[in-house]
Amino acid sequence: MAAGSHLDPLLQNLEFPHEAVFFPLGFPLVVRTNDPRVLEQAQTSWGMFTRLHAGAPLELLVGVVDCSTADLPPEPVTRARRHLITVAGDSNHYGVTDFAAGVAICWTTPRAFDVAAHFRYFYLEAFGYMLVAERYLTAIHASCVISGRSCVLLCGPSGAGKSSLAYACARRGWTYLADDATFLVRSSPDLTVVGNCHRIRFRPDARVLFPELENFLEAPRPNGKMTIEVSTNSLPIANAAPTGEATHVVFLNRVDQGPAGCRPFDKDEASRRLEAAFCYGRESSQREQRASLSRLLDRDIFEITYSDLDPAVDALEALVR
Repeated sequence: MAAGSHLDPLLQNLEFPHEAVFFPLGFPLVVRTNDPRVLEQAQTSWGMFTRLHAGAPLELLVGVVDCSTADLPPEPVTRARRHLITVAGDSNHYGVTDFAAGVAICWTTPRAFDVAAHFRYFYLEAFGYMLVAERYLTAIHASCVISGRSCVLLCGPSGAGKSSLAYACARRGWTYLADDATFLVRSSPDLTVVGNCHRIRFRPDARVLFPELENFLEAPRPNGKMTIEVSTNSLPIANAAPTGEATHVVFLNRVDQGPAGCRPFDKDEASRRLEAAFCYGRESSQREQRASLSRLLDRDIFEITYSDLDPAVDALEALVR
């Protein structure tokens, strides 16, 4: 670690001697830092990913500097304009991403490692995933599961049951790909999707549905939501895959009671809902995102209305058959 001095008050010449290459969502990202603990946290976040796609490595610089405060870092505020995004917690915890250059830099203090989940969630993972997504991907607020040659995106707002339904499918023998965020690879003509198949997050009440979650502790995420986060290796999931070729888009409509049913869904409404994720980045990237979304919406689009998971899985299996 290094502190500022009168010879270099902006820390422009601060050296970042520790570096490693990681592959969040399968794309190369070089992490450089002056503190090896940053690489330890990056290993926790991305060490299970392997390279799946070509592309020049993006770069994330993390500077760790001493400060006199003992306060925990606050939740940061994020703002975007054109090719820049800023994330600001306080005068010691902040950063900026330059999408045009493919580089992000953030600054933090040793105090951040006392709340490592906060550092990973708001800074390390936020900057890393923003860089990769803006350059290569189109974000879809959806879980994703695969049955045979059918790769199904399960779309819906928070609380629609995406994670639980994806896991219920995986327990039935489907291949699990992602629980809440799936990404289209924009350069792929075959609608390749990627996601984090290595973990799944549940709401605490999911224990009622899945007794095997009883021994896993719930914990507050840095954004305040209580979550049970589990490695897929610890669950009765036979198959998990980091990538697939999207064939179906299904919007979830969970109701209090009634049988499960499937019907076609309006493409204009689907486009309106999915475009809500395009909230930052260069105009060129947003055009590419809309183009890839348009290709996705040429696939079959449905809505499943359901109250219980097993009938919903039955409906999905009938759909892909």
